[in-house]
Amino acid sequence: MEKFNYTLGGEFFKDRYISKNYENLYEEAPEGSGSVEGDKFSDFKENRTYYNLFFESNYQASEKTMLSFGLNLNKTAYTLSDRFISDENPDQSGDYSFKAILSPKFGISHQLSKHISLYSNISHGFSPPSTQETLLPDGLINTDIKPETGWNFELGTRSAFYNNRLQFNLALYRLDVRNLLVARRTGNDQFIGVNAGRTLHNGLETVIKYQWLTSKKYR
Repeated sequence: MEKFNYTLGGEFFKDRYISKNYENLYEEAPEGSGSVEGDKFSDFKENRTYYNLFFESNYQASEKTMLSFGLNLNKTAYTLSDRFISDENPDQSGDYSFKAILSPKFGISHQLSKHISLYSNISHGFSPPSTQETLLPDGLINTDIKPETGWNFELGTRSAFYNNRLQFNLALYRLDVRNLLVARRTGNDQFIGVNAGRTLHNGLETVIKYQWLTSKKYR
């Protein structure tokens, strides 16, 4: 087995969205009518591009210990075509982008015995705002919104017994999120995407699996 191996690569994704917003005239309609479509006040076509460059590596520090390291560089951008222009609705067509995000990850695993191993991971992640979160209720661009980012800290164990028929995994984690993306209500049927600040999430996860049947005819 090689002591060191790595993977270097890239990804490119492209999405297209069409977003139209209309006034909701439910207050003027008879009770029980539900939402009633009114005049259109925004019409956008958005082309999004996502670029990822990544590096992943593993190093066999000893017979029972493995170290891992990785990096991911992301750039998210979008081109907006405003198809609803008037004196009250200025043209918002243009090219927009979020700052590039560098996300590292570190990991270590150690084989305690033939059946039990311990591991620990530290990783950085992100989530860019969706198309709806980049728009305000009046159809203007929400230029203040930022991608959601976070660090995940995890410590756990994996075990397998009886020829892998019984598997038990246990993990403790702490997720530290910055610029959490949430929806803020500004009126009836009106919401805007905002960054809520910092949140901490602590948790415990367990998985227990047992394979009752091993006969080939049941696979």
